[in-house]
Amino acid sequence: MIHDLRHRVLLQSTCNTLQHTATHCNTLQHTATHCNTLQHIATRCISGYMSGGTGCYSHSQGVRSIRQRVAKFIENRDGYSADPNSIFLTNGASAAIQMVLTAVISGPQDGILIPIPQYPIYSALIALLRGQRIGYDFS
Repeated sequence: MIHDLRHRVLLQSTCNTLQHTATHCNTLQHTATHCNTLQHIATRCISGYMSGGTGCYSHSQGVRSIRQRVAKFIENRDGYSADPNSIFLTNGASAAIQMVLTAVISGPQDGILIPIPQYPIYSALIALLRGQRIGYDFS
């Protein structure tokens, strides 16, 4: 029941977003191609978001369809394939650093190599997680 309700709320929100996009296009009198493109992008994002998660939550690595696009971008840019299953989407570098350090530090017996000078989040998170900082000269 709760899952179904969440699904309906998300779907309603999605429909409102698409309706807003369509209204925006009509109001500003954009070309039909531009508006169709916006609606197509919104629809693809929504269908990608709705698959592969639990209820209304996306996969903990991030939305699979977006990870696939990131993998394709890396392949086109760098010339080698990237596995979408090895890609983790975060809301920034600090969140990614926190995710990794939280996974590898279990207590004071764990030392982490950090460059000197260093990005302050390294020492702050290592201290918070009760790990040991091991600095090395970056030059």
